[in-house]
Amino acid sequence: MSSRTAPEHGHDVLSADHEVQAAKRQRAEAALIGALYDANWRVREAAAETMAKSAAPAAASGPLIAALEDEYWQVRLKAVRSLAKLGVTEAASRIGPLIDLPLPNLRKEVAGALGELGQEESRAYLEPYKDDEDPDVRKNVRWALDRIMKGAA
Repeated sequence: MSSRTAPEHGHDVLSADHEVQAAKRQRAEAALIGALYDANWRVREAAAETMAKSAAPAAASGPLIAALEDEYWQVRLKAVRSLAKLGVTEAASRIGPLIDLPLPNLRKEVAGALGELGQEESRAYLEPYKDDEDPDVRKNVRWALDRIMKGAA
């Protein structure tokens, strides 16, 4: 075997390994996306949370944005968190209206997500909640407004 053959073979092995890993990631993403539509809300919640850790933003953004309409607030909350962690800035306009819901935990997460995404248009959603009755909501709203005004996102 020549010395020239060995590196080519090594490159082929690395290339094949890369392709196998990419195929595994694609199957995992497909399974997570499918789980977002499961009949059990706890499965949907877990899928929404896991997508931030395992999915590429391009694959996850559409299904996670759709999960913002889930009938269970727990699923919506995890979708909000994941969209922010993935940096899906186009989701800010879909996340923002959720701050109007009467659930302090969800309002707090929405404010945090809007701050992480840092979109100027999010200020309109946040401003009315600067003096929210819930201290955690107030804290996150003020943090988010400060972050947006400083352009730190």
